[in-house]
Amino acid sequence: MEVRTERRNATLVAEVEGRIDGIAAHELEDAMNSAISDEDAAVIADLEGVSYISSAGLRAILLVATDL
Repeated sequence: MEVRTERRNATLVAEVEGRIDGIAAHELEDAMNSAISDEDAAVIADLEGVSYISSAGLRAILLVATDL
């Protein structure tokens, strides 16, 4: 799994590629939490490049979303 982030104005865009399994889910959560700042008005998770996502991956996304 690979996560690339960029800021577009006050929006953080995280492009995710590959498989999000149980191990990668923790990496995704850490990467997203590290990238998000107080200045971000919105966060977009672009999952178009994700070929598989486990329930742990969905949980990681939900945890990041609830922390916003």
